[in-house]
Amino acid sequence: MIGQVPKEFREYALDEASKVARLVLVTNLPADWHRTYCEEVLEIDLDAPDARSKIARHLSDAVDGVYTLDERYVELTAHLVDDLGLPGAGRNSISRFKDKAALREMTHRRDYSLEFGVAYTVEQALDVASEIGYPVVLKPRALGGSIGVVRVEDDDQLRRAFHVAHRAKVGTIASAYQGVLVEEFAVGPGISVNSYVHEGNTTMCFVSDRLVGLEPYFEELGHNVGPITDDISDKIGGIVEDIHCLSEFDGGVSNIEFVLTDAGPKLIEVNARLSGDLIPYLGLRATQINLARTAAHLALGLAPDEIRSTAGAAAIRFIYPQRRIVFDGIEWPPLDRHTEDFDILISEIADKGTSIAPPPEEFMARLAYAIVVGKDKDEVVSAVDWIVENVIVREPGE
Repeated sequence: MIGQVPKEFREYALDEASKVARLVLVTNLPADWHRTYCEEVLEIDLDAPDARSKIARHLSDAVDGVYTLDERYVELTAHLVDDLGLPGAGRNSISRFKDKAALREMTHRRDYSLEFGVAYTVEQALDVASEIGYPVVLKPRALGGSIGVVRVEDDDQLRRAFHVAHRAKVGTIASAYQGVLVEEFAVGPGISVNSYVHEGNTTMCFVSDRLVGLEPYFEELGHNVGPITDDISDKIGGIVEDIHCLSEFDGGVSNIEFVLTDAGPKLIEVNARLSGDLIPYLGLRATQINLARTAAHLALGLAPDEIRSTAGAAAIRFIYPQRRIVFDGIEWPPLDRHTEDFDILISEIADKGTSIAPPPEEFMARLAYAIVVGKDKDEVVSAVDWIVENVIVREPGE
């Protein structure tokens, strides 16, 4: 496994992978708890120029598969798949997903595609926006988590927003591809379809509603996760298969984001890894489909377990600051009114004493989250929304 494995959001996936195979974790941020699940932990600077060759030397003839949970190292992992002759998707298919401009080129003129252009300067971005028509969305070509993604309504907003997208980073890592993607703004509810591909066959596992906010940015405020319905299958199934076929993606998991517009589903982006934000964990709780374990099977070239979906629901909501604050904890509302009907999990993410602010100062500036699992989607959504609506965010001295 290549990359960082943060305990709060990825421990469940490490746990599931350890039930499939003996694990070697290659990371630049090892933690003591990793050794609970990993046979070996190698500390290597994954951002160094020689990281790929160094990892290949360590792993050559010693492993049966390689994969990542870390968006920043999806392409590095794909290179290692090719270098070591291991199962899974190699760089050719992964690069078509990782570079959002390449994805747009690949799907151009499909019914589900959006108009777009790549700009390297503000002037070029203005020209592209003029051709498409406002509003448009600006985004880095290769970052995750909606970091640096912003909607603009006119030329003045674009001039300011271009630098947000152009300079966006995940930690210290900038987009691997130069330029800013300028694309048509799709209006409608957003969803993410979580699937896997094995021997050329696509299996859709579960779907999540994507709740975004903090406009004009696209911070993900939460997700509602449940089984694939007949309606979603009819609308999206053929498109998901088409995207996998066009890219020649095989032997891995994907999450594909759409906006359901009045003109039909429109493709937003594709990620060739397990979803973030605990979505696969929520999918497991809602449907009993273990996509984290499936990802490990596929990395070994093995057929996944047979899918037997159940009809439950799970939802997560993230709590953000509305302005820059020094975080001093969360005061949760009484949860006993819900605990008989639902399984509830609450957790603080930010450390006490942290100075934290919403976009554009910081992205993914999350303070805490609440998860609710139950049988009925509407009831689960109502319960989780009630929790976050009644949360009190504390600052020092309060």
